[in-house]
Amino acid sequence: MTVLEGDLVGKIGKLFKRSQAAKPQEGIAMRDLERAQSAASFGEDEDAEVRADREALIKDPSGPESAYAVKVVDLYKPFGKKHVLEGMHLGIKPGAVFGLTGHNGSGKSTLLNILMGASRATAGQAYVGGLPVTSRDLCAVLGVCPQADLVLGDLTVEENLLFFARVRGAPLRGADLTHLAHRCAEIIGLGSPEVLRRAARQLSGGMRRRLAIGVAVIGSPAVIIIDEGSAGLDPANRLGIWTLIGRIRAAAMRRFC
Repeated sequence: MTVLEGDLVGKIGKLFKRSQAAKPQEGIAMRDLERAQSAASFGEDEDAEVRADREALIKDPSGPESAYAVKVVDLYKPFGKKHVLEGMHLGIKPGAVFGLTGHNGSGKSTLLNILMGASRATAGQAYVGGLPVTSRDLCAVLGVCPQADLVLGDLTVEENLLFFARVRGAPLRGADLTHLAHRCAEIIGLGSPEVLRRAARQLSGGMRRRLAIGVAVIGSPAVIIIDEGSAGLDPANRLGIWTLIGRIRAAAMRRFC
């Protein structure tokens, strides 16, 4: 399992650009694409380590044989005359916790939306869990925790976990599925019988965020995207969420959830 967190100050990977030509597609003028490619060129000033990483990413095979849980190659996405993403390359290995940081308007949400299949790049390729982000099977390998908690308020903690496990296509039924939900609840710190029976709308802000992360995690997707997982929480709950992300990664290595 790989965790991609949109605001976590943790292991920051390299986001880098390439100077090679990209195939223009509908929605972006040729002169604008050429201007973007020119701006993206590093030439001789490109860091040797960055160049080596970029070249390894380009040579890496796509699909299940890929060495990357998340793979982005030569990605472009403009909004009007502004090129938010310009020839981006990104590779995240399986098992990594990767923090994506940047100032407002730097393209964080744009990249996450493309990886989640909610937006399309103008040019370039993106893969999650070995699948192109345009695949209809993406939900089987990707768990998402957006900024707004994705939980159903009238359902209990247990019912939320059971429901979203079925949505993801978990191959379990009956007692086995219930055991999976309870194990996931234990990992996210909501495993007591009283909390399992509590409606999601009755949870505190920190507990709701934990449940939203549990919804993203259940079924052991290959990649989890958490968009600003600790935003709006007090320092204690924020630290708790960061600790939880580490606990989820450790549990995923043992396929507990």
